Amino acid sequence: MIIYQAKDFIQTREGLVFAVVEGGLEQGKVLCFLRYQWQGEAWKKLATDAANQLLEEQHPHYLFYSTVKSAHLHAVSVADITIHHQSKKQLQQILAKHRPDKVEQDLIDLGSFF
Repeated sequence: MIIYQAKDFIQTREGLVFAVVEGGLEQGKVLCFLRYQWQGEAWKKLATDAANQLLEEQHPHYLFYSTVKSAHLHAVSVADITIHHQSKKQLQQILAKHRPDKVEQDLIDLGSFF
């Protein structure tokens, strides 16, 4: 079973990337909020109002009312997730590399300050 944690990101086949806001599932869905949309050749970060408007107009099935949190937010069914981005796992992979690239090395160096 895949575990979804706050701060992870999930991606859908429509080119939408949501930030996970709560660990676990509610009604078989991951509680999240739309943050990025693939537009042409790049990812575009969406403001809250723009994210809500996009979902209302094009993907209303991702709009959700959480009875657990008593809040309107977004939710993605596990079946609709194509990629699960886990920052902790990706960071561990970078730290374990024998030959990190320049950007990865900058990240490793930055981490040494903490």
